[in-house]
Amino acid sequence: MINKALIAFASSLLSVCLNPVYAAGEVTTVYGGNINFIGRVVNAACAVSSESQTVILDQVRLANLNKGIGHTPGNNKNFTIELVDCDTSVSSEVEVTFLAPTDASKIPAAYQGVTFIAGSGANPAQGVGLQIFDWTHQPVRVDGTAPSATRTLSDVRTVLPFSVGFISLVEALAVGTDGAMAAGSIEGSVNFDIRYF
Repeated sequence: MINKALIAFASSLLSVCLNPVYAAGEVTTVYGGNINFIGRVVNAACAVSSESQTVILDQVRLANLNKGIGHTPGNNKNFTIELVDCDTSVSSEVEVTFLAPTDASKIPAAYQGVTFIAGSGANPAQGVGLQIFDWTHQPVRVDGTAPSATRTLSDVRTVLPFSVGFISLVEALAVGTDGAMAAGSIEGSVNFDIRYF
């Protein structure tokens, strides 16, 4: 009798252990999202510390920019490309080549190749471009045809300083006139390649 009672008790206990009941109710699992991991292995003198970045430009008043083709308001924003884990026995110098989407029909001939269109979004600015300058304070070509100035690599870490600024691509016309500059959002994107030698 005791054996039958013990077997019945053990069966009950085993059944509870195999079919747990949660005090707070049922457990619900839902999709939580997605995580993307992107990287690159390079066979070069250095590695780029971050391949992507966002540079937030300060606002510029239309009145300070709308002063004729080629006018820049002088409020360039600094940014850097940082090279890490550098080995100067592999290469001793570096250059950067930029490539941005351009629209030759919207950029005066004198500024083609060194300027890219910056207006985009729901309410884009009109008649405005962006220029990138290297550490020599010269505009860098953004059509991929020529690199920045050359910089000597340092062991371990090399910082390449750049700046970006607004440039007027239209004549100074009264706001609202056909072909005049218009205020709006500014967004531009550029890809870059690093050349070690």
